[in-house]
Amino acid sequence: MRSHLVPGLAGTTPLARSCGRLKGLAPSPWIALLVALASAIASGTAAARAAGARFEKDIQAFVAADTARPPVRGGILFVGSSVFREWTNVAAAMAPLPASSRAFGGSRTGDQIDRFDQVVLPHAPRVVVYYCGSNDIKAGDDPAEIFARFRAFSDRLRRELPRAQLLYVSATRSPDRIPMWGRVDHYNALVRAHCIATPGHRFIDINPALVDGDGKPRGDFYRDDKLHFHPHAYDAFADVIRPVVRAAWAEASLDEARPGTAGSPPAIATTGTSNPGLLEVERHVAHGFATNNGVRIHYAHMGSGPLVVMIHGFPDCWLSWRHQMPALARTHEAVAIDQRGYNLSDQPRGAEAYDMARLVEDVAAVIRSRGRERAVVVGHDWGGAVAWSFAMARPAMTERLVVVNLPHPRGLRRELTRNPEQQRHSAYARRFQEPGSHAALTPEGLAAWVKEPWARARYVEAFQRSSTEAMMAFYQRNYPREPYTEDSSPPVPVQCPVLQFHGLDDPYLLAAGLDRTWELVARPLTLVTLPGAGHWAHHDAHDIVTRSLVDWLHP
Repeated sequence: MRSHLVPGLAGTTPLARSCGRLKGLAPSPWIALLVALASAIASGTAAARAAGARFEKDIQAFVAADTARPPVRGGILFVGSSVFREWTNVAAAMAPLPASSRAFGGSRTGDQIDRFDQVVLPHAPRVVVYYCGSNDIKAGDDPAEIFARFRAFSDRLRRELPRAQLLYVSATRSPDRIPMWGRVDHYNALVRAHCIATPGHRFIDINPALVDGDGKPRGDFYRDDKLHFHPHAYDAFADVIRPVVRAAWAEASLDEARPGTAGSPPAIATTGTSNPGLLEVERHVAHGFATNNGVRIHYAHMGSGPLVVMIHGFPDCWLSWRHQMPALARTHEAVAIDQRGYNLSDQPRGAEAYDMARLVEDVAAVIRSRGRERAVVVGHDWGGAVAWSFAMARPAMTERLVVVNLPHPRGLRRELTRNPEQQRHSAYARRFQEPGSHAALTPEGLAAWVKEPWARARYVEAFQRSSTEAMMAFYQRNYPREPYTEDSSPPVPVQCPVLQFHGLDDPYLLAAGLDRTWELVARPLTLVTLPGAGHWAHHDAHDIVTRSLVDWLHP
């Protein structure tokens, strides 16, 4: 029997119980990464110690200055290499906030670790602004090695000064290092993901302020060496960095004023009731990037075992699967992607960049980036459309298919053609297909569907990093347009087992679209309908969805 109708399963497994057992998971992939790179960190810091003598003059000058005039503790400290050392008016640029610099030219990330006691601790800064890594890249170091040393600095800061905010300023794409830009971008991407996932950390991308209208480095900013900057270029630095420093200063000040926080790391700003589940997931995931024809796709991953790739819909991001990832990670490697245009993934311009075929290839790139040939593919909403399309276009790469609240594309087209109710419920999609529709979207409005205030704040941040034009391009390139017609081409049956969930209170995609799905699937189809759940059924009924998914993967 190939089709089973399950009208709402009984029994639940509370996520709180699942999260409480996270300590039973396999070690975090971040730990594995750091263990694998331990020799690289050691060699990097050893090399820094060997070269440290050439910085001794700079360090002794810092010590002498701090002895003659003891630094004001709890201020803003700029650390790093020559890009910051040559910013001679940084204190004036950050005024009236108390800022100072202890950057030393030619330094590498290992030097920042080795000189931590002499450079950072005497100031006990409330905010640290960090620029370092370009010299490591020039020396030929792998971006993962450089990131591991930055991570060691981050860990040391959180251990020694748990209330301090850490702001990372991106390594620059300087004209003298064009062949190295790919490694610069890789390093920046690793740090960016870490900053997003780590409380009290912020990523500042300085590169957009350093290019002209054609996206090329501004020649008037750079000195003859095409690496270092003329003084007026630092006005652009200040315009980008100053607002973030002020925000970090305000958050750090609020944290110090909050009772009972001594010795604890800065908390993520939230409103309303806090919930440790989301933060628990964020603490356990690692981050990575796959590349599809030059477009980088970000993903979060945790656990080990057979691969499960999860794809979010609109408007959403990888956090969509926060309820399912901990349970899956007990027996699988759970990977949740940011679709192109969203959050930490690239946002190519032009609606054609969001054609379904390209979205499908993004998923294939993620699977390959994990060293796999196949995966269980899970999708919701637009992620469900991508998942259906992937299973049909890439059957050899699809182990199993799971779809949440997205009828088979043929079923949706049928209902749009025949069913006036589905036509009425799809009015939003027709609005999204209109030119300029993105202008009405705001991060706060896009995040309004998220019920928990503590999670909604994280979504607002993700949508601030996203492209609303890209979001609308999904509809403009892939959603059926009026006049609606049914798909008359020969069907391509899905060749793997399928698990389909549908919240029956979905106001956008009606359950009628599920009819006859079994005719389009050549293997067993399990359909789980969820009364009382809406469009985001994997949130509204997350206990049932998670339990059913885990059970289905272990028949």
